Amino acid sequence: MINLVLLKIELLVCALMGLIFIVDLCTDKKDISRFIAMAGSFGILMFSFFFKDTGTTFFGAYISDSLSIFFKILFLLNVFLVIILSLDFLKKNPQYTGEYFILLLSATLGMLLMVSSQELVTFYISLELLSISSYILSAYQKPNPRSTEAGIKYLLLGAMASGILLFGMSLIYGATGAVRFTEIAIALTANSPSVILFIGLVLVLVALSFKIGVVPFHMWIPDVYEGAPTPVVAFFSVGTKIAGFAVLIRLFLIAFGSLKHEWGILMVVLSAVTIIMGNLLAIPQTNIKRFMGYSSIAQAGYILMGLAMASFNGLCASLFYLLAYLFSNLCAFAVIIIFSRKTKSDNIEDYRGLWRRSPVLAFTLLIALMSLGGVPPLVGFLGKLYLFFAAVESGFTWLVVIGVLMSVVSIYYYLKVLKMVYIETSEDASPITLFFWEKLALSICVTGTVIFGFSPYPVFNHILSIVHSFL
Repeated sequence: MINLVLLKIELLVCALMGLIFIVDLCTDKKDISRFIAMAGSFGILMFSFFFKDTGTTFFGAYISDSLSIFFKILFLLNVFLVIILSLDFLKKNPQYTGEYFILLLSATLGMLLMVSSQELVTFYISLELLSISSYILSAYQKPNPRSTEAGIKYLLLGAMASGILLFGMSLIYGATGAVRFTEIAIALTANSPSVILFIGLVLVLVALSFKIGVVPFHMWIPDVYEGAPTPVVAFFSVGTKIAGFAVLIRLFLIAFGSLKHEWGILMVVLSAVTIIMGNLLAIPQTNIKRFMGYSSIAQAGYILMGLAMASFNGLCASLFYLLAYLFSNLCAFAVIIIFSRKTKSDNIEDYRGLWRRSPVLAFTLLIALMSLGGVPPLVGFLGKLYLFFAAVESGFTWLVVIGVLMSVVSIYYYLKVLKMVYIETSEDASPITLFFWEKLALSICVTGTVIFGFSPYPVFNHILSIVHSFL
């Protein structure tokens, strides 16, 4: 039986895409498309907060539960903030305004379907919807050779990851005779896992590691981040990463829950290597977008730490850290987008004396980077604290030691940027003006970063109930 009520959020996104397409086709006034995209994404976000329908449909291939709804709220918040941060960017690049919004919403639709997928085929189709939209968005600025290069690199490496994923999925199907996650789990409990299954599992983990930017499958992130339009990079840095982790949670804890010791060890190793390499490679960067790319790689290692524990507290910590990462990272990228609009530069050197030109931007960047570094009392500190607690509880104290040491390293390179902002001086002292929608985005990001740091208990209690019902 098919129950379309469970797909209300996805259907609303499709309706919004259709409305933008029709309006963009019928009028040359780009302001209308911008208003519809902004108002529509905000309306769907508000609707998602009150969406409570749960169950399965499409013969068990799609599920709506508290875990998927939690992730959908994060995706919709991400796309709403990116849309309002893109408004000025699109005024300077108005030729494909409608297409830009449709591609953003198309990628978001892929994320929404991914987190509700209960079987391999549905998951793969959703992933490709996200991936193809992302490739095009990376190359959105056709006159810019760096943007075109970013799109080509992302396409080629993404196609390779998709091929690896398909091969791994075919091996899993061959070993278990099933594509649904629950049926795979039943097949694994009925029969001992074969070598073919383990190979398939490793290949799927490799492909998903590419999507979330885990070392050594991170090679696309710095180049794509540097070349793609900055609002698109902000969208990637949060949405794609959260979607990848959402699939990892559902696939590995449900389908491969009986093998959590085996894949848990793999994830622990990947987490340690990613934390170390991401933080160390961020130090010499001079481009702020490449800098944030390596920072996001390190953050992926921390999130993977919680999932690798395969425990109740580990999963709770990962979900909370994903929320913390959304606000902190978008906080930083909001400043980068606005600064790039004014100066046409992404060089860290050009951030000299930013506090004189815009105290608001300087303070926002301070909050964002200190939260990403894990400085109390911001939300990033509590996120890392929960992750470290879960790892110690599971007996991985050595991983916590690595995490703490690399957090100190991250604070060092974040302070290098803040030194430019607050201590160094610049000859250019022209003020940076902020538009209303940019102020709104900055306010939302800073509020989330600070409030959830001071008062995390309501949202963390909600996460506890989500994980309890999921497990």
